[in-house]
Amino acid sequence: MDYKRISFESDGINLVGDLLTPSKPYEPPFPAICYLHGFPGDEDKVTGVGLSLAKMGYVYLCFDFRGHRESAPPDFEGPFSFVGEINDCKNAINYLTKLDYVDKSRIGLYGESMGGGVAICFAAEDNRVKALAVRAPVFDTAFMFSHPMFEMSVNSMEIFLPGEVKGLRYPNLLSLLKEEAKKYTPIKLVHKVSPKPLLILAGAKDELIPLEGVKALFEKANEPKELVILENADHNLTLPSIRKRAFETIVNWLVKQV
Repeated sequence: MDYKRISFESDGINLVGDLLTPSKPYEPPFPAICYLHGFPGDEDKVTGVGLSLAKMGYVYLCFDFRGHRESAPPDFEGPFSFVGEINDCKNAINYLTKLDYVDKSRIGLYGESMGGGVAICFAAEDNRVKALAVRAPVFDTAFMFSHPMFEMSVNSMEIFLPGEVKGLRYPNLLSLLKEEAKKYTPIKLVHKVSPKPLLILAGAKDELIPLEGVKALFEKANEPKELVILENADHNLTLPSIRKRAFETIVNWLVKQV
């Protein structure tokens, strides 16, 4: 397996990420998975699902969305944008399709939390994705960006995770996000993901993404679809045994579908 730091452009912003490429006995063209992180997501996006997939013959691309960590240049002016993240996903797929060792007909998405919502909205409009798996996905951006909890999360992040995400203090940010949500809300677009296979994995003890909302998202999706609920899983998969089970479920499903 080979590892390298990569970058690509999205709307004039340089996005930084990691690329894992399988080695022998696997031969190109390789299938590929693009990972979309949450808000703000973990700095380490390679271990777990990424390493497992690379060892099984998959190219694995993960990157920081615009304004996050290394994808936030000093002159980044924001704002934080859900639509911007959808564009970042599009340009990540553009990057993968330009690699001559990637099988363009076998590209999948894996998104967590906010990245799960991005994955659904993107796959609803782009047919280059063969299948997608989402864990604890944001299911209703209109609800989320209007909820006091989101503003509390922004305030908390600036105190405890300064510099992780830029663009959170952009003027009228919440109003802008609510406008974006009128067009891009996962629960209103998920029916358009079909006929791409969709896996939704949720935790019964998720303190941030209500299970009932995830179930409603699943009901709106068309076949083929699968819902897996982990009974003791919180949002961040704190228990090692639950984390291991979640990652194994996602990897096995992606290998079967992509």
